[in-house]
Amino acid sequence: MVKWTRSLNTKLVASFVLIIVITSSLSFFYTYEEARSQLNQSAREKLMEVAGAMSTQISGDALLSLKQGDENTSTYTSIIAELRNMRANSADIQNMYTMKLVGDKVYFIVDDSDDDPSAIGQLYAEPELTQIKEAMTSPSASPSFYSDEFGTYMSGYAPIKDANGTTVAILGVDVTAVATLQQIDNVRNSTAMIIVASVVIGTMIILLFSLTLIRDIKKMNAAAEKISTGDMTASIDIKRKDEVGELADSFSRMIASLKIEMMMRDEEGLDQREAEAVAAEKK
Repeated sequence: MVKWTRSLNTKLVASFVLIIVITSSLSFFYTYEEARSQLNQSAREKLMEVAGAMSTQISGDALLSLKQGDENTSTYTSIIAELRNMRANSADIQNMYTMKLVGDKVYFIVDDSDDDPSAIGQLYAEPELTQIKEAMTSPSASPSFYSDEFGTYMSGYAPIKDANGTTVAILGVDVTAVATLQQIDNVRNSTAMIIVASVVIGTMIILLFSLTLIRDIKKMNAAAEKISTGDMTASIDIKRKDEVGELADSFSRMIASLKIEMMMRDEEGLDQREAEAVAAEKK
């Protein structure tokens, strides 16, 4: 008897399952990356839209009037109140601030942070300079979410204009990635569940197919073993309309031919013995 590790059934199932797993894995990673990319782009577009709308609510002329040390003035207080009021409308917004671009350096004007806000004129140490420069003409946003010690965020930027329509400052809006990351996790989990179910169902179908195939092959093998011992009562009861069925039909015809040949030999042997008996009597 063939060991199960060398069985055709094992080889068939293992081969097809491996193909399913590889194909499913590639599909999973492709789908996950595409979903993450789409959700990231969607988050960027939404953030740019929000930042663009909010920037129109801030007076560029009022910002221009602020100088270092004006944190206690009514103008500063009014602007920071406006920023915090807009921030309160969205649970995802963590921080809003206004900036001024001077060459390749970015300086804070009003920062609505509740914990240690940046002072007027404070240098922005590591700004997203490319996106901030783009925001001088139209809203922009971080290419993707970024992480620091406080969490994972994306920043949106939009131009703040004065009464003449000239861009005089930039609004920055930091949002958390909680909602988007949750969506990405949902896509990943749903895709993984579908792929696992596909692998299980595919494995069951392949196993069922291979078992019927091996069953019929074993029937033909058992019949061949009987014939090899001279047992011509062997028969094959296989009804299939594929290559295995054709092989079984050929096998049945071969058994029938062998039976006829053996019967003819038996008859020839009987005739010869009878002839020999008659010749012996005449003597």
